[in-house]
Amino acid sequence: YYHLKVAKDIKEELGEAITFGNEIHKIAEEYVAKDKPIPEKYKSIEAALKALKDMEGDKLCENKLGLTVDFEPCGFFDKKVWWRGIADIIILQGDTALTVDYKTGKKSFAGTTAQRDRHAEKEGKIVAKHAAYDKAMGMKSGGYVKAADGIAKRGKTRGKFC
Repeated sequence: YYHLKVAKDIKEELGEAITFGNEIHKIAEEYVAKDKPIPEKYKSIEAALKALKDMEGDKLCENKLGLTVDFEPCGFFDKKVWWRGIADIIILQGDTALTVDYKTGKKSFAGTTAQRDRHAEKEGKIVAKHAAYDKAMGMKSGGYVKAADGIAKRGKTRGKFC
């Protein structure tokens, strides 16, 4: 642990699943933010990503978020940061934001619907903390795009946070 996380004098070998997940996230970011075509072998996720890309609003891809121990927003690399997370995509639509979490795990999507809903709710609340609005935001939270085994799916859970 010390050499990997503290001294950082050795690098961890990335497994096939992590490499695949990183690749999908990069492809999604480049497609939505930079209009870069999706490689042929990943065309199965294009419809789901196109739906996000075509939505009205400002798209923030791979948005780095931080919170202090008091749950106040701060920069991702701030000295006082207690929690860090990266939102795969946030779509700002006036006083509403949609957060989407890409999933690239097993075909049998890890976790129950309740676990995914809790994750989506947490992400929505964190985004709300970072929102640059003077009033409370109505959050549409919890979209997820599932990409595994050549299958692309979209699902949603929604909640209001004020």
